[in-house]
Amino acid sequence: METRNKTFTILSCIGIMLIVLGHLNYGILEFGGLFPYYSYHVLVFVFISGYFYKPEDERHIVAFIKRKAKRLLLPYMIYNLITGIVVTILHQFGFLYGEKMSLYNLFVAPFAGGHQFMLNAAGWFIPALFMLEVCNVVGRLILSKIRIKNEYIIMAIYAVLGITTVILAKRGSVYDWYKIPGRLLFMAPLLQLGHLYRADLEKKDNLPSIIYFGILLILNLILVYTQAGLGYSVVWVTGFMNNPLIPYITAISGIALWLRISKILASVSGDFSFVDYLGKHTYEVCIFHLYSWLILGLIFIALSNAFGIFRDFDITSFKNDVYYSYVPLGIDMFKWVYFAVGILFPLGLCVIGDRIKKLLCGLQTDGKTTR
Repeated sequence: METRNKTFTILSCIGIMLIVLGHLNYGILEFGGLFPYYSYHVLVFVFISGYFYKPEDERHIVAFIKRKAKRLLLPYMIYNLITGIVVTILHQFGFLYGEKMSLYNLFVAPFAGGHQFMLNAAGWFIPALFMLEVCNVVGRLILSKIRIKNEYIIMAIYAVLGITTVILAKRGSVYDWYKIPGRLLFMAPLLQLGHLYRADLEKKDNLPSIIYFGILLILNLILVYTQAGLGYSVVWVTGFMNNPLIPYITAISGIALWLRISKILASVSGDFSFVDYLGKHTYEVCIFHLYSWLILGLIFIALSNAFGIFRDFDITSFKNDVYYSYVPLGIDMFKWVYFAVGILFPLGLCVIGDRIKKLLCGLQTDGKTTR
């Protein structure tokens, strides 16, 4: 995080856990289907990004874009190249997911959808967030030039654009290349809501928790029983089955739920080191948790061949579906193994990377001292 905010560090951790659980199709934290992951989990990170937005960046747009490109796009492009190479190798062993290496898949597809190589499919959000943040800072500058600076008015403008996008998507008008501006316009209200929360709403967020959670529970009970379905796809701008306001109501209710839980957890004393580390490396977990399941699957195959265990592991599904998770004897709780590996493997890579950086910095320091 840019500043050490314990509540939002915890919220970031919860957000990436929800992403991983969503890819496992494991609804353990959906509370009986009242808060389905795909009704808000991506937008948690949009909200967090809005919270840390700095209006002063509007005076230094070029520097802002360079900083965001270095922080978001450059690592993604490197990981995308690595993933393209890995998938090319996997194709030689019968794996069918992921497209072939090409200039389009390396430099264009990440902005068009981000599912070109599949192993890094969860990373589609990173180029989209970069474009959203750039559009936001430019848009806010334009609005300020015509003297629109009130955050609630900006919220209203973004909301109109987002709702209009949902209406057009329901009519089938958001397709092909239109999905690029479509997903940005759909996410924009949650970005502004995050900024508005920090600017004004946070100091008013003092409703007693029992009433707060009670309102959210009743609201989502009503939504679940009155709507056709609460889930939708942000990346493809599809799946909107209800009134155009419903996706935003469910997004806000889901974010509000975990925001209050994060505030409660932040007030509890204890060792914060693991949470802090995970909160700082949600980017890597997003990119590499599908890699971890590939490696886990290869381990199951090796154990099956060597010791005759895990024989019901479905190799065909494993090679066709990047999201395949093995549940021995149909025991769904085994997905906790996938969840743990999906979190810990990327963090392990980060620890190794940090130690290498520290070693290299030490060598450079020693070299300068010697000279």
